[in-house]
Amino acid sequence: MFALFLRAGGGTACACALAAAFFCAAPLAAAGKSDPALTEADGLIQDKRYGEAILILKKFAEKDNERFDAAETRIHAIFQQKNAYYALINELVDTLEDAPDQFEKIVAVTGVLKKMDIPQTDSERYFIDNIDYIALLALKRRQIDDILKEGRALLDKDDFTAAALKYESGFAIFEKEMKEASLGEAIVKGAAENRTKAALAADVVAEAAAPAASFHSALNAASPVTEAPGRLRAAAHALEDLLPELDGLIRAKANLVDAAAFFSGVRSGAEAAVKKSEQIGLFFFPTSALLIRGRPGEGGSEGILGAADALWKSIVRPFDDAYAGEAERLWKEAHAEAEREAGSRPTVKAARDFIAGPLVLAAKSALFSEAGRKPEDPAPHLIDANILRFRAMDDTLAAFDDIIGTRAYSGLQRNTRSAAVLASWKEGKIGDQSAFTEIQKDRATIQSLARTLEKDIETIDSGIAECQTRSAGAAGPDDAEPIARALNHLAAAKRLLESAGEEVFAGALDSALDLYAIANAGLEARLRSLEKDYTQTVPLMEGMEIKTEQGQEVLAHYPREANRVYNSMEDALTDSAQFAEVVYDELQKEPSRLGEYGTFRSVGDQTISLVAKVRALNDDAGNARTLSRDRYQRAESLWRSGERALEEARTALQRGGAGGARAQLDAAVSGLSESLELQENSAIRTLWTNRLEPLAAEIARLEYEEAVKEIREYINNARTRYFNGEAERAEEILVRAETRWAAVRPEPNEEITHWLTIVRGAIALREGTVIPITAPLYPQMSQLLNNAQKEYNDGAALLAARKRAEARSKMEGAQEKTREVRLLYPLNQEARLLELKIEQLLDPAQFESSFRARYNEAASGALKGSMEAYIELENLFQLRPNHPGMRATVAEAQYALGLKMRPVVKSASERAAELASSARRILVAGDPARYAEALSLARRALILDPGNSVAAQTADRLQISQSADAVLVADTAGEQDYFRAVREFQQGNGILAMSIVERLLQNPANRNNVRINALRRRIQSSL
Repeated sequence: MFALFLRAGGGTACACALAAAFFCAAPLAAAGKSDPALTEADGLIQDKRYGEAILILKKFAEKDNERFDAAETRIHAIFQQKNAYYALINELVDTLEDAPDQFEKIVAVTGVLKKMDIPQTDSERYFIDNIDYIALLALKRRQIDDILKEGRALLDKDDFTAAALKYESGFAIFEKEMKEASLGEAIVKGAAENRTKAALAADVVAEAAAPAASFHSALNAASPVTEAPGRLRAAAHALEDLLPELDGLIRAKANLVDAAAFFSGVRSGAEAAVKKSEQIGLFFFPTSALLIRGRPGEGGSEGILGAADALWKSIVRPFDDAYAGEAERLWKEAHAEAEREAGSRPTVKAARDFIAGPLVLAAKSALFSEAGRKPEDPAPHLIDANILRFRAMDDTLAAFDDIIGTRAYSGLQRNTRSAAVLASWKEGKIGDQSAFTEIQKDRATIQSLARTLEKDIETIDSGIAECQTRSAGAAGPDDAEPIARALNHLAAAKRLLESAGEEVFAGALDSALDLYAIANAGLEARLRSLEKDYTQTVPLMEGMEIKTEQGQEVLAHYPREANRVYNSMEDALTDSAQFAEVVYDELQKEPSRLGEYGTFRSVGDQTISLVAKVRALNDDAGNARTLSRDRYQRAESLWRSGERALEEARTALQRGGAGGARAQLDAAVSGLSESLELQENSAIRTLWTNRLEPLAAEIARLEYEEAVKEIREYINNARTRYFNGEAERAEEILVRAETRWAAVRPEPNEEITHWLTIVRGAIALREGTVIPITAPLYPQMSQLLNNAQKEYNDGAALLAARKRAEARSKMEGAQEKTREVRLLYPLNQEARLLELKIEQLLDPAQFESSFRARYNEAASGALKGSMEAYIELENLFQLRPNHPGMRATVAEAQYALGLKMRPVVKSASERAAELASSARRILVAGDPARYAEALSLARRALILDPGNSVAAQTADRLQISQSADAVLVADTAGEQDYFRAVREFQQGNGILAMSIVERLLQNPANRNNVRINALRRRIQSSL
């Protein structure tokens, strides 16, 4: 029945009525008290467990026949519901077969089936759900397609309001399903926000259509151009009323692009998150993007964005067309003015004012084209070709304005101004720096013009590139013709700009040559003056030969005077350096193109050279100023410290201490000499002559007397040590005495030398015969000697046992070891004695004969002063001390060699007394001419009798009398040379230092100078 009813024309409405009756049906209950079985059956029916319910009802009917109707009623209702369900299933199948495009009917039937309270198999449920999904999706997509087609038809009739609202209505088609899907709060919220953006944008498009139509009416009233140019200007003013709507369209487009981007990006991320039954709601997002952007490949813009674009074009195109002819005429007039030598800026201004309206629209169009565009999106093509033309006109008119101004300046003002400045400079009315500044101002204007022209050319080039790009993608002649005109405008302007640029460059070259000619002349003049002053300081710093008030010829330095010159140069140096840097900075900013001209390269190279010289002179003078100041300040400090040391030396001398006075004197000499070396000072030379030299002589005298007394004590002490067998200690004392003497006298002390010879001879004798324990080879030599002694002892025992062959072998082994020792230590006594014993033991007869010959030879040599002979004599003495004459010969040899002092016999004592008396008489007589003779007599007496006190006292007094000859310091010139020699020696220039010292010693006044002679000895020892 239900299927037939639908086929008969009841359609969806009847199906829905039947479903409503079905849904309202309730389980029947028997009148009266309810039975538990019926109650249970009703519960099963309610849970759609129809099979179980029928079994219970059947048992109930069989059990209680009186209440059979209650069970039957319920069973009938169950079957009635199932029959209705299957009738709808059959109807759905028939529709799919006969009318598959009746999506509304299919969706109505599946909706009823899904709501019927009938148990379904899995296959039934799958079938119904899929048919419902497919039909609903197809229905909604057909609705969307209808909206897109209707919207396009409205756009084709320029009904922008209706088109925008039509597209906006499509958002509701999938909105309900989207909200019912479990998409998550963030997606639903984003969908709502962007749905609102799109709706508001559609409203903006709809609302802007009416003001745009009013603007078109005003614009149409202004045509044709040639008859009513004034009304065109009025139409441009009318554009101002439309500007807020245009701004709204720009914002609306940006919002539409953002919303479309959101909707396009949602579905792929949300599809996996929703149930299959809810996925139809996901179609809300791509459909929304389609409603905003329209269908691709339909031959024109669609969607809300398409409505906005079409509305914008409807505003732009008529305005551009109306203005093109008048703008072209004005542009040609401005171009003609720019070509002339001195153009008319009012003409250019009138042309720019006229196209102000199109340019406003061009600017808005650029914003509209860029609205919402992402960096990765292709460049928009929404700007109308005529807008490019107007923009090219304005760019070229701006260039014409700059060209006219540039030519006016470079052709008239620059030449007049530069000529006046150059003339004033050449006549000396203004200085080089002022002239440079004036020309620099002029050049700043020229450079600004050049930069302006370069910027204009960059703008023109950018416009040309854009036009070329647009030309390649022009849709047809309507687009291509204005782009071609724009290219012509830009090309013409570029030619004029390049021509004007050449004129500016020529002016820049001329002014650059003038500028750097002035700069170079100024720098040269400054350099000549400064170099002249600087040259005067060279001898002041490096030194000049002068003759002092004391008659000395010295190399004098004057850093104080040089510093005054440097200070006087400071302002001029600073001014020159600053001017040089200004010139250099200006040169660095010059365009590289100027370097292509040889005249400019030559002038520029000269400028760089002069700047480098000014910098170098400024650095040199600055360093020299610092050096000169440091030198004379150091000289003054040394002068003050030298004077203080001199006063302290005088105080120390008054207290009786020559040692303390000498140390302070050395400090004074060093400080004052170094001060004179740095800065010539006549006051120091006077101080030296009048105060330092007398004080030095007094200190030398006192020091000399103290030294003579100390040396006598040293000699007496050394003699005592020597005779007590302490030769090494005696040598140490005598060396101190020698050093002390060298500090006061340049020549050696004969008495010290005499005793050193004796002491060192004794030390040498002992060192030659005995291997010291500190010797590097002492362990090896000791082992050899021990082994040799053992072999000797073994050989002697074998010989006593009459084993002569074995004894000889042992003896030869011992001899071989002693020879090894004597190879390194030829005078070793232990090895030599062992060798003599071996010879004596092996061949007594032969040894007896050779012993006498050896003795005679050793005695003869020792008495003649041979140390080697004496050592051999000592060895023979150790072997046979009682040999006839041996002891007496050894004693004589010791006296002869100074190893022992001969006992003072009466004759020697008397002779020493005579010599001492003679020396004393000469001293008492006070004849200085004979003091040297007296000193020689006293020293001879001391050799004969070292204990003669008269001889010692006389010798000391005679030496003290020579204290006046002691010299501690030279004159100022000599001391300067002395310190110069010290510096050369310290720097490793020993030969040069020695030449300075030798030259000093040629002066008789310096021959006894202790310090100069000490330096000479140091240098000699190093060479």
